[in-house]
Amino acid sequence: SSYFSKLVSSIKNNLNLSIENLHIRIEENYNFKKFNFGILCNQIDLFNCNSSGKPEYRDLNADAGEAKIFKKYCFFGFGIYHNSN
Repeated sequence: SSYFSKLVSSIKNNLNLSIENLHIRIEENYNFKKFNFGILCNQIDLFNCNSSGKPEYRDLNADAGEAKIFKKYCFFGFGIYHNSN
């Protein structure tokens, strides 16, 4: 494969993501009644890890024979709420 496809694959396979203070709220008025639903999360982390769950960087040139990629998601301060009148 080409250099560009290896580069894109390396970026995709080593992507780490951290989101802080997430709040999603849905509000709806139905027959003059209010309804809302929400999700809160203080922090969401997504990162590469080894099979033991420890964070690691994947060098695709070094481990070309290893096909498995492990990702770990961590949620801190997660909550869901619902209100209706």
